[in-house]
Amino acid sequence: MKRLLLLIALLATSPAQADWIVLGAAAQCISDGTAFSLVPVVRTGDGTHDIRAPTGSHEFAPGSDQVYQCNLGKSQIKLVLSAFDPQGRGMGQGAGGVIVSSLAVDGTAIVTEPTNFNWQVLDERVLTKVLVTKQSHGLTSNLCYSSGWDWERPYADQHCETSQVGR
Repeated sequence: MKRLLLLIALLATSPAQADWIVLGAAAQCISDGTAFSLVPVVRTGDGTHDIRAPTGSHEFAPGSDQVYQCNLGKSQIKLVLSAFDPQGRGMGQGAGGVIVSSLAVDGTAIVTEPTNFNWQVLDERVLTKVLVTKQSHGLTSNLCYSSGWDWERPYADQHCETSQVGR
């Protein structure tokens, strides 16, 4: 009887699957030279919560000090970031992450110090979107912060800061 119950228990249960995520980023300059964006990319174990890189964008592979440059009109955008794969050790390392080392327009910093992007370590608000657009009066930057990615409410409580930059 014990063997029958054990057999039923083994057949009636499904194997355990761990939920996992890998956090990343993608950058894009719109081909007509009117906008630059840096957006989050998320890969999940079941694929149902994925946020894919936009068509035509550059998704960053793991690596340090990667440079992405483009022009908006006569202004140059320069982004330097590091992306890394999930790690087995270290606080907040389980999902990988992205650190924006610098983001500048014509040499003027928009991001002035290394900043986590799409990667929340504690309960801090995290940079989750950057948009620089060409306007009739010059360039405008939007730096958007949120509570980070979450299975239930991804990027909840988003707040954006807008400022004039460059020429």
